[in-house]
Amino acid sequence: MKKNILKLVFASAFALVAGYSVYASQKKVEMSDLAMANVEALASGEVIVGPWYCAGSGYC
Repeated sequence: MKKNILKLVFASAFALVAGYSVYASQKKVEMSDLAMANVEALASGEVIVGPWYCAGSGYC
C-alpha cells in the first residue's frame, strides 16, 4: 500500500513538471525591431551590381 502511494506521488510530480515545462515553452516571445530587421536582411538575397560580385555565381 505504501509503495503504491509513493509511486502515485512520483508519477504526479513528474506529470506536474512535464506539464509546466510544456506551458512555459509555449509563451509568445516578441522580437525587437532591430532583430526583425536583421532577420529580414539575412533572408533577402544579395543584389550587388558590379564587376567584383562573384558569390554564388560560379564564375568571376
